[in-house]
Amino acid sequence: MKRAIVMALAAGVAYALLWQANLYGEEASWLEQVTTGAPPMSRHAPYVEVLAALTRLPGAAQIGLHRVACWLNAVAAAAGLAAFAATLRHVLPGSKPWLGLAMLASCPTVIFHATSAQPYALAFALASLTTWAAARAAATRSTLQAAAAGALLGPAYLFDPTSPLLLAWLLPFFASGLRCRNTSVLLAAAATSVGFAHALAFGWTPATWPPLVGDASLASADALAPGNLASIAGKEALRAFLPLSLVVVAGLFYAPSARWAWTTALAMAIHVVAQALLSPMPAAEGASLLPFGIAATLVAARL
Repeated sequence: MKRAIVMALAAGVAYALLWQANLYGEEASWLEQVTTGAPPMSRHAPYVEVLAALTRLPGAAQIGLHRVACWLNAVAAAAGLAAFAATLRHVLPGSKPWLGLAMLASCPTVIFHATSAQPYALAFALASLTTWAAARAAATRSTLQAAAAGALLGPAYLFDPTSPLLLAWLLPFFASGLRCRNTSVLLAAAATSVGFAHALAFGWTPATWPPLVGDASLASADALAPGNLASIAGKEALRAFLPLSLVVVAGLFYAPSARWAWTTALAMAIHVVAQALLSPMPAAEGASLLPFGIAATLVAARL
């Protein structure tokens, strides 16, 4: 476990050093909202508030907002990797968590979002913490910890309105796979926290409930066309998560990992549909499927 933590910290340092100075830059809309004080888009409001708070730290002005935002994501990704290493200890006792950690840390989309100024790495960190809390709840069979694991999905939703959906589909199965007797508590807490956080993030009222209807106007008329869904799945799941995505495909036909692989694939398929309906930019280099990397690595660890 110590080796895995050291690897997570090393990955964070590497991400910070590899920050993408020429991508987005200070003109990124969410960075401009910090510098100009303009009201942020509702889907980026919590992220803008975090960045605004960081700009008040000593030395932040000299470093530059863009670099601060990239370094924040490097720290968030490192925290997510450390939480995932702790998850593997509960899911596969006696395994070598640093192997799974290396697969996840080197995933193309994880590297991309850990080195750029976007809010998705923060959602990834919270998704990893949620997975760890679910694994711990399953191991201890604690109702309180199961509720806490589900509630952690809420803050993740504030930084990315769609990516925690994948983890929400997987949490009940994940807990039952570890023989957790509190799967229903986990599901109820997850659904409640996701709903409330979604409402807070978008300023919805009871008149616009349920939350999954809130962004329907952003989707194009052909959002559910087979070609569009195939394009999202190919770009967002298969390409962005190579080679982990191919591991999931292989796991479908390997008995020890088949149940986890099929559940992950089904959850990803549901999420692709949600992504097409909810996101104005359904193709975003795997941004809203970052928790898929967590689930895919768990499948790989069982091969």
